[in-house]
Amino acid sequence: MPLPQHIAIIPDGNRRWAKKNGLPAFFGHREGAKTTEKILKTALELKIPYFTLWGCSIGNITKRDKKEVDFLFKLFETNFKKLTKDKEIHKNEMKINVLGAWRQYFPESTRRIIEEMMEKTKNYRRYQLTFLLAYSGLEEMARAVGEILANPPLPVESPPDGESGSRLPRLAAGLAIGTSGDYIRVIHV
Repeated sequence: MPLPQHIAIIPDGNRRWAKKNGLPAFFGHREGAKTTEKILKTALELKIPYFTLWGCSIGNITKRDKKEVDFLFKLFETNFKKLTKDKEIHKNEMKINVLGAWRQYFPESTRRIIEEMMEKTKNYRRYQLTFLLAYSGLEEMARAVGEILANPPLPVESPPDGESGSRLPRLAAGLAIGTSGDYIRVIHV
């Protein structure tokens, strides 16, 4: 089987892992970050050109304990500083994007580091790494539906009986991986 051109990972279960191991949630997030680093390195070694990682939802920022959220912000800062300085990122010309409502929810110090990281890699074109932070996907879906309605790719008509009628494009990722609990969901798209 050929390697996918785009891999998307939706990690879940850091807090459950920590609880199962008798540790505070912070440790689960730290271990998740270490695992992510290994996965990103492997994706680069395999020459996967597009890699997307869901870092957190808006709910992860607004509905959790302040200490845990502050820890997440510091974890993002530490790891994004490291990415910004990573020689492999620059040698391999990896553009880093961050999508979501992070500008509205993240503290200034974290926003500044993210902006710097994106600025330093904005002209790279060989690889693309996208983080989804304070992300719900609703904005992208609303934008996509608006674009489709403004410029329908096909004439809009009622679907034949027995069909759903969905004309939305399929997920762009060639491989979507969702982790949760004791199992991993892998979806070949």
